[in-house]
Amino acid sequence: MVREQQPLTPLYKAFNNDKYVRREFLQRIAEAFRVSLVISYISPLGFPIDQWDPLLFNEPLSKLEKKVQSILLILHSYGGDPDIAEKLVEILRENCRRFYVAIPERAKSAATIISLGSDRIYMLESSELGPIDPQIRIKTPSGEVWRPAHSVLDSVKLLTDWLSSKQLNPTIAAMLLQSIDLTTLDWASKTIKHAEELAKKLLTNYMFKNLPQQQRKQKADNIAQYLSDANRHLSHGRPIRWKEAKELGLKVTLLKKRDVKAELLWNYFTHVIASMRKEGKAKLLESSVETCMTL
Repeated sequence: MVREQQPLTPLYKAFNNDKYVRREFLQRIAEAFRVSLVISYISPLGFPIDQWDPLLFNEPLSKLEKKVQSILLILHSYGGDPDIAEKLVEILRENCRRFYVAIPERAKSAATIISLGSDRIYMLESSELGPIDPQIRIKTPSGEVWRPAHSVLDSVKLLTDWLSSKQLNPTIAAMLLQSIDLTTLDWASKTIKHAEELAKKLLTNYMFKNLPQQQRKQKADNIAQYLSDANRHLSHGRPIRWKEAKELGLKVTLLKKRDVKAELLWNYFTHVIASMRKEGKAKLLESSVETCMTL
């Protein structure tokens, strides 16, 4: 149950027209999807899922007097911290019996991880998930940069292969190998394992929870390995669209063109992008019962 909101004056609504147009869209989306609450998390400029996001999510969730039947999360993000993604899934699921994700455009990396913790993923024909191979921050002569953890490990193998095949001068190869931090290699290895294990955990506990134990484990293992295989995807930004996601075994529903749900979702999303661009905002969180929080 959601606490009743106080009525808004016409003048207040007029000065905050964009957010109330969006809220009306969210309320219509809640009706169309037949869910108790809709929460929207939109970050179109690549600002990551980070430690501040659980605080943002607490705003609409604090309005709930008890666990609701269902929550739909409209999610658009390029990813971020996988540990925060796990925490957001747990926070949302603690407040509802059923949790769904709708992707108007893209949910990449850690946002894909959030999607794996849902009961079902709704996608448009243009929507995309992405690989979950982790990125780590490493030091270079020009400063700190993000690099794929798989590439950090593969670079060592590449150097040793070049050395064994005499494609590289031994002295140069030795200098390059000495420049590699063993701690970074250990960190890269652990982050790869962590992302895969996290995907398995969420799929096993939630999306496939009603399957027999052996089948549940097998599906979760196969999907987690596929999504975390950097040598298969070759690019961290590679799009995984609805058909591939469905063939992979994820519970995906395609919202086709002219479907009421698809039109509401896309119209809402375009209003959000237009408002954020106009206001110069990088991240937005709002719900069908609460005003927005923007950064």
